[in-house]
Amino acid sequence: MREGDTFRAIVTVRNASERSLHATLSASVESKPPTPKKLPALDTREVDLAAGETREVFWEVTAPINATALEWRVDALEGAGGAVSADAARDAFKISQRVVPATPERTFQATIFQLTEPQSVVVQRPLDAIPGRGGVNVRMQSKLAGDLPGVREYLSWYPYSCFEQRTSIAIGLRDKGLWDANMRALPDFLDRDGLVKFWPILRDGDDSLTAYVLAIGDEAGWPIPEDSRGRMEQALIGFVEGRVVRYSALPTADLAIRKIAALEALSRRSQPLNAKWLDSISIEPNLWPTSAVIDWLVILKRQPHLPRRDVRLKEAEQILRSRLNFQGTIMGFSTEKSDALWWLMISADRNANRMVLALLDDPAWRDDMPRLVRGALSRMQRGRWNTTVANAWGIVAVDKFSAAFESTPVTGTTTATLKAEKFAHVWKDDDGAKPFEKNSRGPRDASR
Repeated sequence: MREGDTFRAIVTVRNASERSLHATLSASVESKPPTPKKLPALDTREVDLAAGETREVFWEVTAPINATALEWRVDALEGAGGAVSADAARDAFKISQRVVPATPERTFQATIFQLTEPQSVVVQRPLDAIPGRGGVNVRMQSKLAGDLPGVREYLSWYPYSCFEQRTSIAIGLRDKGLWDANMRALPDFLDRDGLVKFWPILRDGDDSLTAYVLAIGDEAGWPIPEDSRGRMEQALIGFVEGRVVRYSALPTADLAIRKIAALEALSRRSQPLNAKWLDSISIEPNLWPTSAVIDWLVILKRQPHLPRRDVRLKEAEQILRSRLNFQGTIMGFSTEKSDALWWLMISADRNANRMVLALLDDPAWRDDMPRLVRGALSRMQRGRWNTTVANAWGIVAVDKFSAAFESTPVTGTTTATLKAEKFAHVWKDDDGAKPFEKNSRGPRDASR
């Protein structure tokens, strides 16, 4: 039941005896939590039942706001009013009914920033917010790797469960147990060639999904069972060589983009890429979407033996620099309108996070890296990026950036003030990435 719903609470009364009887039913209900609270008294119900007869009786009830459960007790007693004999038939039961929010609390707006000087953030309660619900959540942590609560909320509540989504949720929540469970199920998701399927019932796997699972697992440092990994890599090799054929979900010229993504996943192996595999692709990075240019850059970084590697690497870096577009703190791309390749699980948010990872260890980009990370974080809406894939790449990027750039411990005291409420924390050496959180709630607060 949802809070605020008015509904008929129906019970079935059955006369199991061999005689007719008159029954009186009474019901009481209270709501929880935080403390039990009785609802208005319910009228008794009286009903005549022939031997073996069954009838329905109901009460109209409104589920209270903020309740999480309704605790019922219903009593049935043979007789009318106070006229009850010693041998009267009787019965009773208790039952708990779950109540869910009609309007769940959710992240309405979120801002994340590095606190290098005093900051002022304007908050306002949404006009249609429910009084007394929601609030302002202030969260301090010494490192980006500590937590991104908007991402956690989004992935924890995510309702779908294809293999991509299960993989992304495991990475995004840093849930190694869920990752291991997915890996145990992985053989059931591989098709006859070794490509990963979105659902076990499908006939064909998908080369883009296969490349993604290999790449994100390697980037996060989480293993894929050797048997499955071997089959997946051989399937991608067959796809690049043209022996394994899968057609695009859309009638569009995306084969080069998909092969570059497959080569990027294969470049993570210990064995060098076969330079002949590039012969099946027209190397025209200026014409590629940004996702393919990032993949191409990473391939060249990992595979120094490829022909014209140094020249091509400089070309790829220059293309990416020319496409970067900063509006305020938000990182965008000049090709953003053509970068939304949803059927290949590619978005501009995903590209921003992938770019951070691709350039993180590049000395030529070290001075730009904090700006790139701020730009990627500024792309968030309601505290998270726009797809499950983008959030998985984002979590990995934030963790690796934190490990590389956030080694200096935080010192001093940080305070946050909202009207009369104040939250202060004195940083200690052992705080690490541990978050410190304060919730301010009340009818005048903004929704969280």
